[in-house]
Amino acid sequence: MKKLILFGLMFVTSFSGMGMIHSSQENYFAQDENLVFAEEAVSIQKVRQAMELWQETVQSYSLDNPQYTIASLQQMGPANFDASYHWIVPKLYNDYYENLIEYHSVEEDADHIGNLREILSHSFGLEKMLLAELSQGDQEALNQLRLFIVSAIMESYQAGINQNLPGYFLLEGTDFAKNIEKYLALDDQHLDQLIRISLASSYAPEVYRFGFGEDMFTIPEALEYPSEQYEIYTITNGVFVQDIGGTTPYYFHIPSGKITEGHLASLELHPLIDFDWSEVYGRVINNYYPNYQAQSLSTEPKEQSLSWSSKQKQALMTAVKDWQAKMGQKYEFVTPETPLNFLGGDLPLQSMVIHLDGQERKAYYQAEKLNNDEIDVLMAMTDIRDQDNPRAERHFYLFVEDQGVPRVLITMEGPDNSAVHHFKDTANVELYQLFKSIY
Repeated sequence: MKKLILFGLMFVTSFSGMGMIHSSQENYFAQDENLVFAEEAVSIQKVRQAMELWQETVQSYSLDNPQYTIASLQQMGPANFDASYHWIVPKLYNDYYENLIEYHSVEEDADHIGNLREILSHSFGLEKMLLAELSQGDQEALNQLRLFIVSAIMESYQAGINQNLPGYFLLEGTDFAKNIEKYLALDDQHLDQLIRISLASSYAPEVYRFGFGEDMFTIPEALEYPSEQYEIYTITNGVFVQDIGGTTPYYFHIPSGKITEGHLASLELHPLIDFDWSEVYGRVINNYYPNYQAQSLSTEPKEQSLSWSSKQKQALMTAVKDWQAKMGQKYEFVTPETPLNFLGGDLPLQSMVIHLDGQERKAYYQAEKLNNDEIDVLMAMTDIRDQDNPRAERHFYLFVEDQGVPRVLITMEGPDNSAVHHFKDTANVELYQLFKSIY
């Protein structure tokens, strides 16, 4: 029999599976060793089944009124396992407890909660890679560990919100039941792609919010192949970061399976370097997740676009860095994928109506085709989240092409009663000249 022994408080579980047997008298979990097995390969269907077990577990567990508190988890003491458990299970429990026991308050020990979130994320990646080696009892032990961790995260995060601490502003990033529901709603092709991104990056979508869908994102021109060959995903791994620096875009090349990592606050692109699981855990991690099957799409590199280029974008961003220092302001570039609420209305949008030159005009962000009277928004920036500038006014700039003419538009007001922002040409000659020279 397999044994998992915990000292201290009684170890109570919500699992109903047959793999683990709880004895209240001896205070341990035991597992029928006949259920311990290993397979040579892992299918997407078996990965789904493992994910569904976690979905069932977290959806049946009340995070509003959790069974476990940080204090009760600390009192449980460390877990002890016999040798029949897969070695990764006690390793993750040990890492969890080492961080848990050092936690005293959200003000002083937020790093330990961040470490617990990383352990939680790793548990999902490791499970997918090692699924062929894991028994039902191993999986249930991992799900129990996850309940411990999400309970601690929720308690700490709620404490940060109650104390109005910086970075603790909403609970959306801790909706673990919503995360797994959204993840499992993907079809097999896109689920497989996102799993590969998560294994390569170590950021599990079960733990960190993710985004997906061509309509949500703009594919950078600097990518090696045509945009139609890519799927785009984002993972918000900087959970306490309020700006777009906490969200990372990943561009999955469908024909080859290559993954390019980007940054929403800049134009930087580079191949995603695979997370070295074996080095981190000090033992060989056998990845049973199947190799990617190449798709039959053209892999010829695309021709460089003659429109607003990545070099122009980078040049403008560099020029703004120097300009904003002179102005004593701090700007960030934003896109329709990462809009900001500017005094009551989100900007920029992929398609929007703005008031300009005494009339309402249609504007499109980096549009491929326009009618003669429509505005092409090439880039957008704002200082709405500048916390260093003591002056009250804030600015939103649109760098546009209007019927072949470069213009720098500015608004310092919220939208009108029709939800339309009023823009005008900037009076800042230096900024206009910067844009015009790059345009």
